[in-house]
Amino acid sequence: DMAANPGYYAEVVEQSLGTCNLATEEIERDLRRFLPEHPAFQSDTGISALRRVLTAYAYRNPKIGYC
Repeated sequence: DMAANPGYYAEVVEQSLGTCNLATEEIERDLRRFLPEHPAFQSDTGISALRRVLTAYAYRNPKIGYC
């Protein structure tokens, strides 16, 4: 899908950054609880990546939220 829609993910991430709503509040609360023992989420880099993906998804799908 990314190859068929170049730049789309980056565009949604940019649009979603800085938004504040119920989904982003839930994401912030839950970030460190996601796969707490997975090595990818033991650093700020991994947590930031997860935040971007979840926030972009919730922004793109407001009726669903991030779950």
